[in-house]
Amino acid sequence: MDVKTMFVAENWPYLVSGVCAFLLCCLILALIFSSKFRADITSGNTNKTKIFNVITLEGALVLSLCGLFFYGLIQPVIKPPEPFSLYARANGFSFETPTVFIEDYKQKIAELNQVKERVSLLESELEGVVREENLVSYIKDLSPDSELSVVLRDLPLNHEGPWGRFKKSETILVSIPGDVKEGEAWVCHSRINDQFKLISDLKINDDPVLGKSIKVNSTKLMFPSMDCEERVSIDMQIACLDAVQLFGDSLLACDDAGNARWKIEKPRELTVLSVLLPDPTPENRLAEN
Repeated sequence: MDVKTMFVAENWPYLVSGVCAFLLCCLILALIFSSKFRADITSGNTNKTKIFNVITLEGALVLSLCGLFFYGLIQPVIKPPEPFSLYARANGFSFETPTVFIEDYKQKIAELNQVKERVSLLESELEGVVREENLVSYIKDLSPDSELSVVLRDLPLNHEGPWGRFKKSETILVSIPGDVKEGEAWVCHSRINDQFKLISDLKINDDPVLGKSIKVNSTKLMFPSMDCEERVSIDMQIACLDAVQLFGDSLLACDDAGNARWKIEKPRELTVLSVLLPDPTPENRLAEN
């Protein structure tokens, strides 16, 4: 639609009002300047049917038209119409031109159809999915030879899930700054004053690095601010001698200052499995001794 059509769509009540005003003016001018017209609508011609013996049927029709034209003239003033653009924006459409409005409407219809297709796809994917409340009965009814039964039977043997060796473990990133003492670890606030068992999770050329597990006590903060986890990209700093135990002396060594000297190209990230150990009670200390 062009600009002229848009103008008509936005201003049609005022155009109707203008037409009514023009026709009303024509009737008024005819009444003023045409004596024959006045005689036709009044009782001047006695051969015509009159209403209340005052005005003819034609005169009543003219007065009715004058009333309609007058109402059409003042109706946009009494009740101004809302612009169509405001109605469109209130319903989430941009309305620079009617063409843009139509394109937006088509786009919203297309998006709605995409949502419906996505919902239908999700509904089809949910077919055969076991609900949480039906999970126990579903497992009970499994065939012993089914693939899921085999996987479930292997979980205890592989120490996975609830049969895992460690109650609380996570893979973390460590660094070797050289200032940390053997057996100690520098951490952020969430790990301070805890004891951890560290196991190498490093891989070189996709081969796991096998070393000894070590125990460390988190005795110092890497960064004193409470947003330490956000400011520091690693999770723990350990001593070089502990790193040699973790990753093996074939990969790195320590100089006199405690700095790590890698015998290979230094890995980009040093990952270890961190296991949170329980607080050492007197009973546990006696058992360890």
